[in-house]
Amino acid sequence: MDIYQFLFIGGVHMSRKRILFCLILLVFCLTSCLSHVPVKIVKDDYASKVSNYNNFSYMVENDDKIYFSCIRVEDSHLQYNPPDFDKIDVGIYVMDLSGDNIEKISNMYGRFLQVVNDKIYFNTWLPEKGLYRMNLDGSELELIIEGAWLEFYVYKDAIYYVSDMYQPFRRYDLKTGEITTVIDDFGAIKWIDDDYIYFSYDHEISSYYRMNLETKEIQLLKGTEDIPHRFSYDGTAIYYSTFDTIYRIELNNTGVDYNGVEEKIVHNIHGGYNLIRNGDFFYYFDLRSSDSVANTGEIVYDLYCVDEKRRKKELLIKNLDQRVSMYIVGGELYITQIDSNTSLIKGYHRFNLENKTLEALKFND
Repeated sequence: MDIYQFLFIGGVHMSRKRILFCLILLVFCLTSCLSHVPVKIVKDDYASKVSNYNNFSYMVENDDKIYFSCIRVEDSHLQYNPPDFDKIDVGIYVMDLSGDNIEKISNMYGRFLQVVNDKIYFNTWLPEKGLYRMNLDGSELELIIEGAWLEFYVYKDAIYYVSDMYQPFRRYDLKTGEITTVIDDFGAIKWIDDDYIYFSYDHEISSYYRMNLETKEIQLLKGTEDIPHRFSYDGTAIYYSTFDTIYRIELNNTGVDYNGVEEKIVHNIHGGYNLIRNGDFFYYFDLRSSDSVANTGEIVYDLYCVDEKRRKKELLIKNLDQRVSMYIVGGELYITQIDSNTSLIKGYHRFNLENKTLEALKFND
C-alpha cells in the first residue's frame, strides 16, 4: 500500500496538494505549540530575590510569610520631606503567602527589608535616617547605625552599607560593633554572595564591579556608555536593563576585566524599569506616552514579560501609573501603588497571570 492508499478519509483519496497542505499545517501547529510556553512564576527563585533587593526591597518573603512597608491613606496631601507621621497610618506589615491575615507589626516605614536569624533588618529616612532591626513580631526595635539610609546588606555576621551620599562602603561587625571601610569610594551595593560584593560606581560612566571580600580583588563587570536601570544575578550570570536592551554577562572566577563580553539578549524595549528575572522570564516596565482619548501625553508604564530562551515579548497589562514598582514573592507578582505626594507605597496589587488583572490586597480595618 502506497501513501495515497494509506491516507484515506471518508472514502475519498487525498490529492497530492491536499496531503502537502495537511503536512504543512501539522508542522505549523506543532511549532506553535512548542514555541508557546505559558508564563508561570517560579517560587524561591534566587534571581528574583536579587531583583527584589535592587527594587529597594519594600517587600520580602521568609518562612511562608511576607513582610512589607505601606501607608494606609488614599491621598495624604502631605509634602514629601518629610510627611507628618502623626497624620498618616504608616507601618511594616506581615501576611500569609495567600495575602490573608494582614497584621501591622511596626509603626516604621522600612526599605531594603531583610530577614536574617529571626530578625528583620531595614533602614529608613522617615522620620529620621537610620538602620534598624527588630523581632519578626515587631518587638525589640533597635537602632544599629544612626544616619545610614542607603543600600545595605547583611552577610556573615556583618552589615555592609553605604551610609549617605558620597560616603564609602563600610562594614559593621554585628558581634563587636566595629566599623571598617571596605571600599573607599561612593556607589551602590547590588548584592553579596559567595564572598563577593557586587556594586556600582556612580561616576561619569555607570559601571558594575565585584570585589572578593577576602582578597580585595576588584573585577570590572560592565563599563559601557549605556545607563543601567536595574541589576539582577542568578548565581552564574549578571543581567541588567538599559533604556532599550537587556544584557547578560556570564561570569567565571578567572581574569579581572569582564568588559566587552556582554550579550544583548532582549532588544527593542523602551525603559526596562524594575527589571525582575524569574525562571526563564524577565518582567519589566516600558515607559511610553498614554494613548488615552484625552491625548494628554501622560507618561504611563506597560508591563511586559520576555521568554529569554525564545526571545518572545508579551504585553501583560497597559497604562499603569508611572509611580509603581513590582516584586515577586511567594510565587506571586505584586505591583505597588505609590502616593503622588509622599512618594510612599500606599497599596499592593497581586497580578493574576491567567486573566491579566490586578487584585488589591485587602487590609483588616
